Amino acid sequence: MKIRRGCFLFAVALMSTPCIGMTGKELSQLCDANSTFLEFARCVGYLEGFNDGMVGESSARTLESMTAPRPAKSVCVPEGVTLRQMRDIIMAHLTANPDDLRQFGSIFIRTALYEAYPCMESPR
Repeated sequence: MKIRRGCFLFAVALMSTPCIGMTGKELSQLCDANSTFLEFARCVGYLEGFNDGMVGESSARTLESMTAPRPAKSVCVPEGVTLRQMRDIIMAHLTANPDDLRQFGSIFIRTALYEAYPCMESPR
């Protein structure tokens, strides 16, 4: 009975999450080392969704044209990088750039990951 109640409360919490962009400050609170299990799960889910979006964007660009230039600040996360490593990079960036906490989380994540994993232009 307790498991069902816990699952129900978890589902209600997820459904009540607003559908607007998260700020860097909100992201830092979720991803902080002292966050609750639910907060950390939301952090990982946000990062996983962002990463999936980057992979999808990259795949679409590849299918569209093999010769199209990459947009500015493209991120190329190496294969094998874990979500925890991504979280650590993002949290270090949050600590080093507190003025950026007002930005949307997606912009902040892209900037942090770009500094760690910028795409290298391939010779033509």
